[in-house]
This record gives sequence, C-alpha cells and structure tokens, in this order.
Amino acid sequence: MIGAHAECRSWRILRPSPDVRNQARTCDLVHAQYGSGCAMFSSRLAGRRVVTLRGSDWYGWDSPTFKGRLHWLLSRKMTRACLRRFDMVITVSNRMRAEVLQEMPELRCESLPSGVDLACFKPMNRADARRLLGAGDDSSPWVLFSSVLGQNPLKRPWLAQAAVRELQRVLPQVKLKTLTDRPHDEVPVFINACDVLLLTSTHEGWPNIVKESLACNVPFVSTDVSDVGDIARVEPACHVADPDPKALARCLADVLSRSRPSDLRRHVERMAVPLIATRLVRLYRDALDGQR
Repeated sequence: MIGAHAECRSWRILRPSPDVRNQARTCDLVHAQYGSGCAMFSSRLAGRRVVTLRGSDWYGWDSPTFKGRLHWLLSRKMTRACLRRFDMVITVSNRMRAEVLQEMPELRCESLPSGVDLACFKPMNRADARRLLGAGDDSSPWVLFSSVLGQNPLKRPWLAQAAVRELQRVLPQVKLKTLTDRPHDEVPVFINACDVLLLTSTHEGWPNIVKESLACNVPFVSTDVSDVGDIARVEPACHVADPDPKALARCLADVLSRSRPSDLRRHVERMAVPLIATRLVRLYRDALDGQR
C-alpha cells in the first residue's frame, strides 16, 4: 500500500489514537490532506509522511469573532510547528510553495494543484447552456460568483455584490449569478451560461471554481490570490484587481466588452485529474525513496 490518507481538521487533535497509529504502521506512507490539527496529528505517525497545504491552513484568516481569530491563529501555528516532521510538503500553488520556502528553506516542498475533471467541465455554447437552465430568452450579461450564503469573510461576497452594483451604473442589465443550491451536475452548464467569473477572496490555495471556469473558456476577474496572476498576465480577457468595487467593476466591464475567449482551457490542461494523479504517485515514490 503506497499511502494512507488522514484528514482531521480539529485543532484539538494533537495525538494519534491507538487505532490510527496501529493502522499507520501497516502503511508505507501517510498523506495528510490539510495542515493545522490534521498535520499535527499525522506528523506523529510512523513511516514516511507527506502533507498537502490547501490555503487557510497556511494563511489563516481574520475572523470577525474572537473565537474565530483564536482558532485560525492556533491553526497557523500548528501548521508551522509540525511541517519539519514531514518528508515532503506539497502546496496547491506555486505562490504558496515560494512563501513556505521563504519561511522554511530547508523543507522538501513541491507544488501540485488539485485536479480538474476536464471531461465534465468543457466549453459549450452560452445560449444553449441558458436554454438548458430555462433562461433561453435572457441575453443579459451574467457575472458568476460562487455563493453569498453566510457572508463568508474569506470569500467576501459583499465585495462581489458591491462590484456588480458599481458595474450596473454603466451596464444596468448585468446580473449577479451564484451557484447557491445548484445541483452538482448542473454546475458545468451554469458556468458556461455565464460571461465572466468574479472571485473576491482574501486568499486561496488554488480556487477550483477558477480552474473549472477556465476549462469552460469562461474568463475571470479576481483579487490577487494563488497563481491566478500568472494567467492574467498573459490573457487579456482575465484580470487581477485590487479589492475595491470600482477596480473590480472596471475589469468586469473590460471583460464584457470583449468576445468570449476560445483558448482559456489550455491553462488547466496540465491539471487534468489523470495527470495530477500520475504526478502524485511520482511524488509518493520520491518521498519513499528519499529523492528529490
């Protein structure tokens, strides 16, 4: 067995249970899929150990409540406290890898994003997509945002709403659309029905919604998170903007003034699930062999 997967996000878990410890002894490698308590827990298991950092486990975030701020402060500290006990650290973006190595240059750190299902997320005609959603008569511009439920401080939906209100001053027909309550099998169609994706997060590992939109040739406007800036620098239809409603609205207006791109998918072809799985197995073998 090449790996065991341990996932537990509670910061209270500092010591592996006897059952998990015994199971880990039968495995060649343990892969923790999160930092914080999950990494702390897994770092005490026997055998080779790998951890994947996914975003908030490394960055934390400024919760509006004292309890939330304390939780994320401890989460970040636990992540950093145990990383040196892993044989390999994987980050989901190049940007995060550079930041990890800046703090801990001695770590063996690799970048490997989560895979995207390119067979599921693929381009289709926008009008056809809207007809499938029962909105075939709607030709207004649609701006896609993941969800406004809960007003997540990390995702900053109020910033997205303010940016769209600002945009509606010059393009009153623009509509803000969200994936809230949409069934999973409808998500690819819904993405294709939209004209542009808006992301307003404080930070991200590598946002799946951006990958999925690019796979459907839908451009994005985003705050400066993860590796999205690398794409925006070479794609005129994609933008990284300051977390300001007017700046985001200007970028959205620019995207909507252009023809829909036809080759954004190329940026995520290397992230196809089979390719990511192959690369992950290679990293497992390297970790087991002790090679870079």
